[in-house]
Amino acid sequence: MKDYYYILGMSNHASLEEIKSAFRKLSMKFHPDKNNGDEFFTERFKDIQEAYEVLADAEKRKIYDNQTANPKQQYQNSQSNNFVPEIEFLRADKTAFEYDEEITFSWKTINANQVSLKPFGTVSPIGQKTYKIKDFKNQSIQVELIAENTHINRQTSVALTLENKTYQELLWFFKGEIERKKKEKMTKSNLITESSDMKNILIIGTLGCIGIIIFFYVIVKLIE
Repeated sequence: MKDYYYILGMSNHASLEEIKSAFRKLSMKFHPDKNNGDEFFTERFKDIQEAYEVLADAEKRKIYDNQTANPKQQYQNSQSNNFVPEIEFLRADKTAFEYDEEITFSWKTINANQVSLKPFGTVSPIGQKTYKIKDFKNQSIQVELIAENTHINRQTSVALTLENKTYQELLWFFKGEIERKKKEKMTKSNLITESSDMKNILIIGTLGCIGIIIFFYVIVKLIE
């Protein structure tokens, strides 16, 4: 069951005038026409309307207040588990990112009085936030939304995995550098081997020439 007072930012002792005033302000802020039909604002606007329809009607509000008077006891005695925390959605405007790039997350939970978006920290039960991601060491990052109802000690979670494009780029860069250095080393090794072979050929050739000269010198001496 949704917390209509929380949705309108009111306490359960709020007067009808306070509820009407809150509804007018929130309707203007979250109206889809003023937010380019954004899905997050559309969903939020629906919640605001739903909350107002119940709390602005004296009879509906009385029934709602009776149903939500003791959520812990109701959870223990009912199989419907109305107050178990739920996550309607967790979204990101990108599935992959580069170092120092901004990503906008939006989410909506129900029956949760404590919500966190890891690794960023505590957030509101319904919201939208933009974070700058400064990560190049990990192939991907996981963003987890945890919704908890501390009154009944229950929680639920959902996660998104985002690919790190900078990590992939660096990986390919360093792989290329390693391959390049290997090729350079092999080229140098081949040049050294070729140089050594040439030296050996020159030495052998020189020794051969010296041997021929000595041979003719001996022949000449014998003839004399």
